Amino acid sequence: MKLPEIVNKAHDVGMLSVKQISVDELKRKEPHLSCKALGAISVPDEMVIDPWLLPITLAHLALHGGAVINRESQVFSGEFENGIWTLTTSNLHITAKTVINCGGLFGDRIESLHRKSPFTIKPRKGQFAVFSQSAESLVNSIIYPVPTERTKGVLLYPTVYGNVIIGPTAEEQKDRKTAEIDEKVIDCLLEKAFGIIPALREHKVVGIYAGLRPATEHRDYWIEQQPRKNWITVGGIRSTGLSACLGIAKHVASFFPKSKLRNQVFRVSQGFWIYGILGYLILGTYSTVF
Repeated sequence: MKLPEIVNKAHDVGMLSVKQISVDELKRKEPHLSCKALGAISVPDEMVIDPWLLPITLAHLALHGGAVINRESQVFSGEFENGIWTLTTSNLHITAKTVINCGGLFGDRIESLHRKSPFTIKPRKGQFAVFSQSAESLVNSIIYPVPTERTKGVLLYPTVYGNVIIGPTAEEQKDRKTAEIDEKVIDCLLEKAFGIIPALREHKVVGIYAGLRPATEHRDYWIEQQPRKNWITVGGIRSTGLSACLGIAKHVASFFPKSKLRNQVFRVSQGFWIYGILGYLILGTYSTVF
């Protein structure tokens, strides 16, 4: 994908501030960048947030709005009769008018409660390396490579706490629960970081971590309403789900008549959490958001 093509696609969806910049302008914005950089696209509206505090905040909003969070409650079965869902879990039975499946890494299994899932979760591991705060002055922007059809690639970016992070990788695996660190992969990540900002070699790596995102065989999210079954599917929400979550919630809320949606419903969950609000049931799992 060439840079002008990326700019055109951004403009097509209303992101008119996106523009291609020259090497000279790039050097002014990122003076520590490798001399191998030949050009760039500026995305001025993009920003850095804390990816953990946002879902925690949304969980608190959900609780304040009347939601109930039930942790470690695996869903075994579900029946839909006379317009009401009854679900059997590992620690209780739940009834609800509508089920919203946002099951993350287990979304296809949740979907199989009522039909053959139209998507298959293919866990995709991402590994990261964190540089010390001493590297803060080296990176001013979120630095992306040119994206591919499969992934947006490995990023180098500053955090809200002054660290610099390189990642994530994109490694498909079968295990849906465990994201193990691979030292060889971390070493490769660090070499990528040094190739982008050579001066990072002078700064310590203070942390490494990994997470899983619920990729599928489809490029796009799988968001679907089935009114006859009172079922809504929100599946295959990957890395971009962090920035898209409120837009997704607004879209899902539009499926309900305004008279019935007395409170906004937000979803943040971990390990088969379930929470319902005013008769609506949301099934979800949390995977590390990138």
